[in-house]
Amino acid sequence: VTFAAGRIEDLEAVRAAIEGSRSLDVALCAGVLAILFAVSPFLVLLAWPTVSFPSGALRERLEKMALRMGVRLRALRVWDERTQAHVNACAVGAVPGTRAVIFTRGICDLMDDDELAAVFCHEAAHLARGHLAAYGRLALAFLFSLGPLREAARPLPGWLACSLLAAYAGAYWVCLLGMISRRLETEADLAAASAAGFGAYLSALRKVASLLGPAAAQGGWRHLSLSRRLAMLEEASADPHRAQRVFDSCRRLRAGLFVFFHSNAYRCFRYSCVHAAGDDVHAPSRPLVTVSTPLPVPHLFF
Repeated sequence: VTFAAGRIEDLEAVRAAIEGSRSLDVALCAGVLAILFAVSPFLVLLAWPTVSFPSGALRERLEKMALRMGVRLRALRVWDERTQAHVNACAVGAVPGTRAVIFTRGICDLMDDDELAAVFCHEAAHLARGHLAAYGRLALAFLFSLGPLREAARPLPGWLACSLLAAYAGAYWVCLLGMISRRLETEADLAAASAAGFGAYLSALRKVASLLGPAAAQGGWRHLSLSRRLAMLEEASADPHRAQRVFDSCRRLRAGLFVFFHSNAYRCFRYSCVHAAGDDVHAPSRPLVTVSTPLPVPHLFF
């Protein structure tokens, strides 16, 4: 009996160590993801064959526009191997000191200076309004939520728990991320139109729509269709209060993502600490710190 009791204690210790290591894995994955996200601009510039945007009046104009929008760029590049069929641009760098805007060669060749400046303002708006940081928080919040969700699904049969977690991941990355991305893209459109002028920005979008042809009417997972974006901008140019309402709603959205991220980080921290102590996650009688009542667990924001 003594031997059996000792073996049970050993098994319980092993179980607690395994649970603690799983929690540590989540923390390590989150740390690696955060580091990769921070250095991603350097990885992009290494992976893509880019050249520096040509010096001259247009480059000086773009850099001054970025400063007026509150963005200090580390680099302004052109993806040189892209053909004229590729008309696009992107912004990279959520961390100050790593921010860059990259144009494709096609967009540089097919647009005039005013239209290119309007496209640039859209990418600078993503950087100025913290959209990339918001996406990073969203990704880390997903990782932080996995431990508590797995614990909540433990009483369920294995196939059902896996199905629910897969459905949660799909809803998170397809529905939630798509909705947030489309909203932030709308904010970037309106911020760019305010910075470059609605006329120049509408001209740039119409040029892209003409180059894309029928595809301009097709929306995407993370972007509204160009026809809907044009209609929204035309309405906002006639009603300035419409743009302000979008800005206010996106400000609340970013604040909500901030709370959502920290709520999930706290849940993950509490889950890790309880398992590291070999305790039961569901036992509320032993608080993590000495206080008169157990610490409350915030609910998920979404």
